[in-house]
Amino acid sequence: MRSRPPAGRRRAASRLLGVLGAASATVAAVGVVAPAPLADVFVTALVGGAAAVAVGGGVAAWTGRRLGVWVAALTVTAFSAVGLMTVGFLFVPAALCLLAAAALSGWAGPLVAASSTPPTPRRAALYAVAGAVAVGVGAWLVDVAAFERDLFGSCARETPACVAATTNWPAVAAAAAGLAACVVGAWLFGRGVVAAGRLVRASSGS
Repeated sequence: MRSRPPAGRRRAASRLLGVLGAASATVAAVGVVAPAPLADVFVTALVGGAAAVAVGGGVAAWTGRRLGVWVAALTVTAFSAVGLMTVGFLFVPAALCLLAAAALSGWAGPLVAASSTPPTPRRAALYAVAGAVAVGVGAWLVDVAAFERDLFGSCARETPACVAATTNWPAVAAAAAGLAACVVGAWLFGRGVVAAGRLVRASSGS
């Protein structure tokens, strides 16, 4: 059976691919918005957000934050797929680099040392329940704020002044809070699942 490359090489490759993904997304975003940065606020916000997520993924790959790499990789991949016929295809290289970085980060084994404090069933359950509740509340906020009402009005041209005047800012704030709650909830739930896995392995003696 062929042996795997040393973990150090896989981690180095994951870091390099994370940096390449971040650089590729940044170049793509600059290329889209540079000719007229504020001509379309929504496009600027979308490509800027995708680039920011990719940069976050590159930082996560460099620092060994496996969950952060996966979140960034999947987010940029979704953006590329949804916008494939417009500007999304420009982010395909970044998505591929981040996916490869995430895969290598998992193959290399734990990149961040596990906590020395052993988990307890109560703590694992608390994380999982709190995470599920946060995701539920966040999803409800997003549904009420973004799907049951209009976040933005219509503009003949998406200039900053028109967007600012027609935006339903309370609904935008509620939707942003809901998305943040979903992210935090997913992180808490993931911690609960990891803690439960450590308990199972400890109980089985592995």
